[in-house]
Amino acid sequence: MSPKTRNPEDRREIILDTAMQLWIEKGFEGMRLDVVAKKARVSKGTLYQVADNKLDLAFLIMQRRFDGDFERIRQALVKCEDPIEILRQALHDLIPTVREDPGAYAMEIEFFAMAMRHPHLGRRVDAYITPHIDQFKAELSHWVDLGIKKGTIRPDVDAKILVDMTHAWGHLMWHEWITHKEVSPDELRRRTDHFMDLLFRNVRAENN
Repeated sequence: MSPKTRNPEDRREIILDTAMQLWIEKGFEGMRLDVVAKKARVSKGTLYQVADNKLDLAFLIMQRRFDGDFERIRQALVKCEDPIEILRQALHDLIPTVREDPGAYAMEIEFFAMAMRHPHLGRRVDAYITPHIDQFKAELSHWVDLGIKKGTIRPDVDAKILVDMTHAWGHLMWHEWITHKEVSPDELRRRTDHFMDLLFRNVRAENN
């Protein structure tokens, strides 16, 4: 199919696929816009209709990856019925899984480093991620409240504190993943299960 016959959404996906592959293979510096356009078989003008610059293109690539991650987590949570196990499942699905692909691992680390160096990109990342995190925390709080009503969670448990602790553990596991390359996702899941088991001993109602 020639570039002229592709619809705009097809062109956008091809551009993002091409740019992401270049980023994985050659790093952010190697993801040159002229090379992206050439490999995607589009003009630079068409490329600039998708992204204003390299940082914009990087954000769109990662936004698409995160969209997939958030949807995967939502689907996993829908399958859970136990309010307590929902917290465990949420953490399991937040644990990074890209370490098996060194290029993708490096790409994500590089992206977050750029977000810290470039205030505009950092604000854009925060504006995108924060509503998703707030939504998940609200959903988890709902499940904790439901567990209290069903009698599976102690009535004196503060839903906000329990969800905040779960969220904080997720941040800790990401920190471990970023700073300790030898730690595998399986090890992070093992640590998470141990943490949740200890937490659940203190929040489960006595008759459960």
